[in-house]
Amino acid sequence: MAARHGHADVVKFLLDECKKTYQNDHDQKLGIKSTKLMLQMTNEAKDTALHEAVRYNHLDMAQLLTREDPSLPYDANTAGETPLYLAAERGYAKVLKEILGTCDSPADHGLYDRTALHVAIIRNDMGKYN
Repeated sequence: MAARHGHADVVKFLLDECKKTYQNDHDQKLGIKSTKLMLQMTNEAKDTALHEAVRYNHLDMAQLLTREDPSLPYDANTAGETPLYLAAERGYAKVLKEILGTCDSPADHGLYDRTALHVAIIRNDMGKYN
């Protein structure tokens, strides 16, 4: 909900709380694991917080989430959309650039076996991404 509504301060607080050692039996590795679990949690539609941030074009939220753990894969939701695909489909160039520039290996597939590149070409948005 915080990602959907652009409350980066709430998301940052929750992520920071996961990292605190008192929460995790004084084991920093558990704090990192808790943070990863939170970032990978999904709702009924299999949307992660990043899906929600992208859907509502919250660039600051996308930056916070992708930079927290660039190695996380963001898979498709039940509609078959990855966060990168959503950004391309909606023409959110800054969010798309953030995901491409930060994530180690962003998944790009979406509906009808299209990729984010397919959608950008169909939308004729290629100039926006330069």
